Amino acid sequence: YPCQDEFILGLYHSIQRGEDVIGDKSRDMLMTYMVLATFLHGWLFNGQKFMISSWKEDEIDGKEDTSTHFGKLRLFLKYLPPYLKPNGFHLGKHSSYMSLRNPENGGTLIGSAASANLASGRREDAIFMDELSKWERYAKEGWISASDATRCKIGVWTPRGSSNFAAELMRGSEVKNKYHLMWWMHP
Repeated sequence: YPCQDEFILGLYHSIQRGEDVIGDKSRDMLMTYMVLATFLHGWLFNGQKFMISSWKEDEIDGKEDTSTHFGKLRLFLKYLPPYLKPNGFHLGKHSSYMSLRNPENGGTLIGSAASANLASGRREDAIFMDELSKWERYAKEGWISASDATRCKIGVWTPRGSSNFAAELMRGSEVKNKYHLMWWMHP
């Protein structure tokens, strides 16, 4: 859909420029999938380093569970044609719990559960904070902490009222790249 094309291109350019991105979503608009696919592209072709976080660890990775973030990434990789996969890449060797490593260019995809010290001591091209409206105890602290590790924080969520940090970000002026991908935009 045109709104999804706009989001993917905006996300890609924001990562390159080091600008934060926020967005609220409906389930059927696939915002999380688009972030993960954009990260996978950067990991495959640019050697980029990304962190993927969510409100609870079970959402990030689970052995053979394609409903998790890393499960989706592994599924994407499984069905990529061999000529698009990194030279020397073997899922069993370069994939572990909450981690994918690209042996050809050094790209990394690392997972981390929500915390007040998110990405402390790391350097990433972007950090994805999924379902930020559910981070109750750690949203603001995690967002601030991630600022020391990357110039591009990406926060997306399913709306949960107006009294949470994610909603405050959407109303405020701190982040200029804001997206709304709601069900009514679906043709």
